[in-house]
Amino acid sequence: MQVSIYDQNGALLEQGDAQLSENGIDRGTSAWVYTTQKADNQPSSSKLVARANDLPGNATETESVVS
Repeated sequence: MQVSIYDQNGALLEQGDAQLSENGIDRGTSAWVYTTQKADNQPSSSKLVARANDLPGNATETESVVS
């Protein structure tokens, strides 16, 4: 899972791989965790994009805007 973070103007702030870790809430479940490497002084209106590929190479992507 790759995570990209864009500022309100669409400029890429950072991107990197999320890590699969045990959720800790429900036994046997996992969650993807991404830890930012840089501070975003204006997180409002930043866009987060998560992209995952399966083994055959199919991709899915989701976006979320921070409000």
